[in-house]
Amino acid sequence: MVFTHAEAWLGGFHETAFLFDARVASARVLESIWSFGALEGPYLSRTAEPQDQPRADLGDDEPRYGVLTLRDGARVACATYVLRTDLLEVSFAISVGSLVLAWPRVGAYPFVTHDEAAAWEPELESVLVDCARHVHARTPFLRALVGFEGIGFHDDLRRPGPVPASRGVGILDVHGRDLTWTPQRSAAAVTANGNAVHLTRGARREWNKKVRRSEGRRERSDESRSKATDSRRISWKGGRGAPDRPARAFNG
Repeated sequence: MVFTHAEAWLGGFHETAFLFDARVASARVLESIWSFGALEGPYLSRTAEPQDQPRADLGDDEPRYGVLTLRDGARVACATYVLRTDLLEVSFAISVGSLVLAWPRVGAYPFVTHDEAAAWEPELESVLVDCARHVHARTPFLRALVGFEGIGFHDDLRRPGPVPASRGVGILDVHGRDLTWTPQRSAAAVTANGNAVHLTRGARREWNKKVRRSEGRRERSDESRSKATDSRRISWKGGRGAPDRPARAFNG
């Protein structure tokens, strides 16, 4: 069971927020995400298993659900959510509860140490970067942010600009067709050309400190999630919020 396991949708979401000009059609973005080869979906319901329901169309901004297959063959529940502010934001969200079921080493994320996260996070991030490259090649985005529940996705990070040394979130920065990936927990910039990955010099920071405490995990229904996201964005415009992730560059 992927969707209907009792813990499948618990624990919040590990999110990748793709940010676009507000004029970009959400259906085009959703198609770009759901056409990624490791994804199965989309579906309308998370209360029935994928094989028990038809595929959904992408004709509106309502949540869509699916299954992401990881590199080791593990399958995890995921979703897309659309948020419209001054930008179009489309979030690709992996359920932490489902991720823990697939990879017990995820543990009590986000309440984990650097070393505990290092046991699984880079492997997950490599899939997310591949997904981002796939999306960017089809519908170029302005920037993408990666973190737990969107915490730390501050306004100053949501648009192109310098990547701060202290940020608390992962950042996929755009340079034309190329992407630079700066993971949250790494202290070095990483560039990639095709499938080759090369470490480059980066400012060494104390990224081995215990991961910041979040406001806690919370289970959300489809309706409450969108409302919570709206209120969260409003509060961040006032400069409030908790931080979220360092850099890898990819040719698209």
